[in-house]
Amino acid sequence: MNNCFPVILVPQGREYQAVLKGIKGSSIKVIPIPIGKACIDVLKKNNIQQESILLMGVAGSLSAQLQLGDVVGYQSCFLYQNQQGVLAKELTCANFFADTITSVQGLTSDLLIANSEQKQKLSQYAQVVDMESYHVLELYPTKSVSVLRVISDNSQQDLPDLNCAIKSDGKIDSLALALAMLREPQASAHLIYGSIKALSKLEALAREIIRSLQFHSHADGL
Repeated sequence: MNNCFPVILVPQGREYQAVLKGIKGSSIKVIPIPIGKACIDVLKKNNIQQESILLMGVAGSLSAQLQLGDVVGYQSCFLYQNQQGVLAKELTCANFFADTITSVQGLTSDLLIANSEQKQKLSQYAQVVDMESYHVLELYPTKSVSVLRVISDNSQQDLPDLNCAIKSDGKIDSLALALAMLREPQASAHLIYGSIKALSKLEALAREIIRSLQFHSHADGL
């Protein structure tokens, strides 16, 4: 495979499955990673040869200007440590994405940001929040790392608090997840609806990226 093609990293589960559907038939390598900081240990075991890495997935909006289904590309990313309430240094992202995609400041949180009050607090730092991007950027300082995310919940929406369902290895405890969602049915409905729409857009985005990469590969070969 051409080394200029990126290896794609995607949080495991439905996000990974959506990207796989989008790139069906392509030889590009896609690696599923655990949720949150646990992705570091998994990635250290993978000998990534490509100089270009593309991290894809869904994320939460911290800005009223970003709505469900919007696609964003990170300019840079901070790490927010909830317990300490401090920010780690800013890491810059590569610009893999097209000019038509909204460019944002990203924030990686060590906990899932569940309610609108938390989102409002973090909006002073960034427009988008996730749980993996900073760790990937920090792990590969000499590689070209780009981040593309699809918004799965807006800044006004409350989500169920699912932190109790995320295990230390980054996997989901299915029983704890079900119980947490039952405790907050309205917020869970927002989560389900947003996830379905965002995953559909993520699949379409992956398909579009593959077409663009293949087009430029053929053009370079002419």
